[in-house]
Amino acid sequence: MIHLRAAVAAARHQGRPTATALLNRAEELADDLGSDENYWQTGFGPTNVLLHRLSIELDLDNVS
Repeated sequence: MIHLRAAVAAARHQGRPTATALLNRAEELADDLGSDENYWQTGFGPTNVLLHRLSIELDLDNVS
């Protein structure tokens, strides 16, 4: 989850390369986890990463 939070912060400051790298790392970790889980109330998993990716693309004005 920390990678997703940091990616959102980077995107809001228009840090596209940083946001992309953090999203990619979060995606790797979510894929390793293999399913959506709620350990320590994080709600982390592949679906959450996908939702964050969409949100970040919107922040970066990359969705029309």
